[in-house]
Amino acid sequence: MTELTYRVRDLTVRRGERSLLDGVDLDVAAGEMVAIVGPNGAGKSTLVAALAGDVRPEAGTVEFDGRPLGDWRPRDLARRRSVLLQSHAVSFGYTVDEVVAMGRSPWPADPERDEAAVERAIERADVAHLRARSYLALSGGERARVSLARVLAQDTDVMLLDEPTAALDLRHQEDVLRCAAEDAQAGRTVVVVLHDLSLAAAYASRVLMLDRGRVAAHGLPRDVLTPERVRTVYGIDIALLHGPDGSLLVVPDRRPTPERNR
Repeated sequence: MTELTYRVRDLTVRRGERSLLDGVDLDVAAGEMVAIVGPNGAGKSTLVAALAGDVRPEAGTVEFDGRPLGDWRPRDLARRRSVLLQSHAVSFGYTVDEVVAMGRSPWPADPERDEAAVERAIERADVAHLRARSYLALSGGERARVSLARVLAQDTDVMLLDEPTAALDLRHQEDVLRCAAEDAQAGRTVVVVLHDLSLAAAYASRVLMLDRGRVAAHGLPRDVLTPERVRTVYGIDIALLHGPDGSLLVVPDRRPTPERNR
């Protein structure tokens, strides 16, 4: 049996009177890439924050490598899991090289190993041509890729990626998810929040769909991303197609119907 990286049971997170997550269960094993999908406000980022240890749950448990997440020391946790947040804020004008090198901060200084990790991360994130520039002078998409490079330089066995494709062009969306999928195939654990259901279908080994803080479905992409379920959760009709490589494509069904014409 594959050993679990995460074991989440009955996870509940509240903000005031509002439930952000309500009774969520999730298992994630090494070698998996699990995509979290759902409408705006469904609880996707909150779930990633809970997996990262940045949010204290109201109820339920999160176990990481067989231990309660709260028992981990911050530095030990930083050596096991890296986190890419939606926001990519840096307060000072660090160069791209300096920002990527920040990913090495949890580890003891080892110039040779640090340099190799930074070089590899910069190449994988396609930011070599930016490395001497100030982070503050970059576009949103460029900042997103530099932030991904920082996460890759951290060189952890677990990556938590919150909307890593949000500001990226078509090519770099594919590059980022291909990179994440390659890491999962190499034995790492990847949890990624995505809005693009076609990307989730193409790259994730499993999909967790959230709706108003609860699990609406969980399983293989083809079993989760059905027209009926997407209509119920997202309130939109879709059509399922297949790309040239056989991957599932989820597209809006824009054909006129009497209901839409009213």
